Amino acid sequence: MHRGKRFLYCDFSNFGRDVAGLKAEVEAADAEIVKQPKDTVLALADLRGTVTSSEVVDLFKHSAVRTKGYVKKQAVVGISGIQKVLAQAVAWFSRQALVLFDNADDAKDWLADAKQGGQVIAVD
Repeated sequence: MHRGKRFLYCDFSNFGRDVAGLKAEVEAADAEIVKQPKDTVLALADLRGTVTSSEVVDLFKHSAVRTKGYVKKQAVVGISGIQKVLAQAVAWFSRQALVLFDNADDAKDWLADAKQGGQVIAVD
């Protein structure tokens, strides 16, 4: 809960190169998301300290497809540099925009409609 808005914090941080552990966490988050009414989920995905690879990108592509229709707004922290190109691939594949933030506080404010901003990774 932040500023009176309920959101789902998806802690995908600090998995390093542990794709199997990350997969288990992503699947658990997806299971919670699809229990919610459609187009209501405000989600914050924290990827700080998790290494991006083609396996990780595929994992998030499939996650985005599974949860499409349930997620109203999604903020992501922990994406920088070349990872932004990979985030674009996930957005394009899932046909869902992602909004990237430098820190979790700004992401939570955006989810609660208290702040504009973030870098939009749109679906072109």
